[in-house]
Amino acid sequence: MLALALVAAAAGISWWFEGMVRSGAPNTHNSANTAPDYYVDQFTAISMNNDGRPHSRLSATKLVHYAHDDHADLTQPRMLFYPDRGTPWSVIAERARTEEGDRVVNLLGKVHITRAASGANRPLSVDTRDLTVYPDSSYATTNKHAVIRSLSYELSGTGLRGWFEQERLQLLSNVQGIYKHAQP
Repeated sequence: MLALALVAAAAGISWWFEGMVRSGAPNTHNSANTAPDYYVDQFTAISMNNDGRPHSRLSATKLVHYAHDDHADLTQPRMLFYPDRGTPWSVIAERARTEEGDRVVNLLGKVHITRAASGANRPLSVDTRDLTVYPDSSYATTNKHAVIRSLSYELSGTGLRGWFEQERLQLLSNVQGIYKHAQP
């Protein structure tokens, strides 16, 4: 008799749950859930351009995704941007958070940017903090202090904008520079 009661209870709960799903009633347990829905170790994603060549690459030692607002937290992220001409730009940070899927990547903490020498361009490095990157447009910005270094100069200032495809950086204010004369 107890077994029959358990079967009847299970059938009643199933019928009630099916009605909730079909009626579109919100599931308050899941809608308020802020726990991660998945994680990936040693994550890499490559975005291609219209010609089928790499446009950008995002990798991290760990990615933890949250479905409730479609963001992900990344540990030790590294981004590469492949301009049509020149060498790739490498952007490394301590951690990151993506927004709007992967349309906005907020690199948090120390950020180091490098570009190897190519053609007429000398090697370049940038040190800053808390850089916001828009991968689709290869654009980055911060309002924090930034230092740009090359073989013959060092520039520092507050605020930075970077257009990786155009191989262009802009310091926004309080800019100071040191020119290093090459030794013969």
